[in-house]
Amino acid sequence: MRQLRGKRKRGWGEQYTGREARDAEIEAGARLPATELVARVRTSAAHWQRTVETLPDAAWDAVVVPFTGEVCTARRILVIRLRELTLHLVDLDIGHEVADIPPAACDIVLDDVLGHYARAAGVPSFIVRDADGVELARFGDGTRVVSGTRADLLAWCSGRGGDALDAPDGLPALPPWI
Repeated sequence: MRQLRGKRKRGWGEQYTGREARDAEIEAGARLPATELVARVRTSAAHWQRTVETLPDAAWDAVVVPFTGEVCTARRILVIRLRELTLHLVDLDIGHEVADIPPAACDIVLDDVLGHYARAAGVPSFIVRDADGVELARFGDGTRVVSGTRADLLAWCSGRGGDALDAPDGLPALPPWI
């Protein structure tokens, strides 16, 4: 959101000053009482909505660089925000699982994660297929096949599971993701 606000003002909005600042902010937030966290989430969601609704058309194609270092457009921040919300809700360990992510959101986030691995170094050779056998991605020569529901594939690719996947030759070891 900080980056989109900055683009609305024709400037640069820092998401975080670095990974350490991000981690410190998350750690500080983790110690807050639940009622304060809920209030912050509601306030943040309202700010996010206002920012998205009022961002000038030209700003959506402006270049931004999130803390991950990826050069992208402001439009891409929408996918990053969806990814953050859906996966971190799972991380809260309050009973929400990757399988609970709505299918359309799951598809968007899975495509995003697979896109990351397509650009990443050190990704082993394998093919990703959904439960219907549709090939979603191919890495290298595709010597192994990993298949399953899109939610199970997302859980594995994002480091949140993988036990339910079908991988006759074993699951390939993926490099770190974000």
